[in-house]
Amino acid sequence: FTLPPFLTLKNFEGLDLGKMDQ
Repeated sequence: FTLPPFLTLKNFEGLDLGKMDQ
């Protein structure tokens, strides 16, 4: 299971932003 770097980076960014929001 492999995802393009830009997809993984975007996902990680979204998770980080969500955690920071909370």
